[in-house]
Amino acid sequence: MAQRFKREILPATEDRPQIELVRSARRTRTISMQRNGVDEHGDPAYRLLIPAASTSEEIDEHIARLLPRIQRRAARRERATQLTVTDEYLRSRALHLAQKNLPELVASGRLEKLSIRWVSNQPPAAAESFGGVPCPGGALPAAAAGAGLPGGVRAGALAC
Repeated sequence: MAQRFKREILPATEDRPQIELVRSARRTRTISMQRNGVDEHGDPAYRLLIPAASTSEEIDEHIARLLPRIQRRAARRERATQLTVTDEYLRSRALHLAQKNLPELVASGRLEKLSIRWVSNQPPAAAESFGGVPCPGGALPAAAAGAGLPGGVRAGALAC
């Protein structure tokens, strides 16, 4: 039986990171590129899925077109994550949700002392809930595992 995939590694250069080429006999027209973890130096590694008949010129063309798009998308995602993982952001988001959903609690002034923060010491079973019981001193811990979730999911965890 013939091998379906032929894999090659294009080593990193000054212009581009390491890229794994996956040539497929079944793939005839579509080209896809994805981020594939990190290489041995800790830099992002990428995978390019291409038809087996692609020439080296076509491969260079696809890399030049797709790699900047993937890198921009990853940078955008990283910036969004950095903006939302601070304790300040978590507190302001909790206050916003309280004002929207619990105006009577906000009006009573009980939220002035609100303290909420990301914590990383949640055991695996507790981290699945992305929250915890108020700590002594009134701080509400939020599992750091929830920091990477989409905004709506984090809002749902804060509302619980």
